[in-house]
This record gives sequence, structure tokens and C-alpha cells, in this order.
Amino acid sequence: MQKFRTSKDRKEIFKVLKKKLEESAVFSIWQKDKEEKRTFLASLPLHTCSIEEANFSVILDRELSITFDSDLDTYFLIDGQDFVFRTTVSIDQSSDLYIVNFSLPREVRMAELRNHPRTTFSLEEKKIAEASFPNKSSKLDNIVSTCPIINISAGGVCLLITKETLCQIDFDQIVEIKGLDFFLKGIKKARAKIRNARVYSSKKLNTDEMYALGLQFE
Repeated sequence: MQKFRTSKDRKEIFKVLKKKLEESAVFSIWQKDKEEKRTFLASLPLHTCSIEEANFSVILDRELSITFDSDLDTYFLIDGQDFVFRTTVSIDQSSDLYIVNFSLPREVRMAELRNHPRTTFSLEEKKIAEASFPNKSSKLDNIVSTCPIINISAGGVCLLITKETLCQIDFDQIVEIKGLDFFLKGIKKARAKIRNARVYSSKKLNTDEMYALGLQFE
């Protein structure tokens, strides 16, 4: 069964959009009103994509431009549902009436593609790692936390952390992790980049809200 994930990583979102542009991939694009009725429907490739301007564009023909409403959210979907998101029209618009600029989406839903086999652990197995998270405040020491391992592969690891920890860490900095040498032979301290975070749901957890933190090894 195909698995999906939600990404809020701006660089990753741009990278995928840029790839879809280069592939001339066709998006199903639609809008819907307050009654959930579709008011606009089209199948179009992207025209441009810019991370500097934080937008991308499509070209509408005259007929489509009539039914398009710049005040409504616009939905984009790649056939096969491997990439879907919602966004709004960008403030900066082209002088060409048929070119519409959209803001880069804040989050997208995409297929989870794995290059490495993944080993999953239950909380009962008590596979634990020690992670040193850089603090959002550069004046404070790193946050050292003992974290249950949810899963691990040669490409990365998923750790369970508290909401309190999540709110304090700097997502743009490198995380150092000890205790993974049972899987990464000969590596006492792994270095990884945070890729995503999601609420972790489990009937066996009766504590405060917990998060699954996905990290990619350097």
C-alpha cells in the first residue's frame, strides 16, 4: 500500500515543484465555493517556479480565466495522488492577464518514497537514542533528550519527542544522536537533519501530546 506524508519543508516543496515543472507534469487544478461546489476545473502544467519570489505560475486560456476566482483557495493534484496541496493567489501578479502566480504552498501531501529498508520498533521494545538538539535560543545549551526510536533505516531515523522539546529546538541545525550503533555499525554519534514532525498517536500513550520527528542522516 502506498504511504503518504505531509511536508512543510520549504526547500523540499520547491524542489518537487521544480521537478514537476521540468517534467512538464500536468496538474489537476480546481476551486470550490463555500458550499463545496467546484467552480473551476483545469488540467495544466506549471509555467514557472521561483524560490526567490516564493511563487509559481500557470497559464490559463481565455475561457478558464473567466471562471477562475482569485479570492478562492486553489487546489493542485498530480494524477496518481503522489503530490497534492492547497494555496492562494500571490500578491505579485504578471502583467499578462492569462498568467496567474500562486504562493508556494506552506505544506504538501506527497508519496513517501524510500531508498532504504526501514526497521520499525514498538514502544515496548524500548529502543532508545540520546539526541542533542540545538536550542532556538543560541544563548542556551543544547537540549539533550532520551528518545524512543520509532523506526530507522540507512537513510534516517524517526524519534519520539515531547511537544515541549519540539517547541524549543532549532529545525535548521544539525542534530547529534547517540545509541544508534546497534544499526549503524561503528558510528557512535550520528549527525542528522530534521525533515518533518507529526503528531504521534498511540492508545498506549496517556501522557501529553507527543511528536514523531523524522531525521535524515548526513
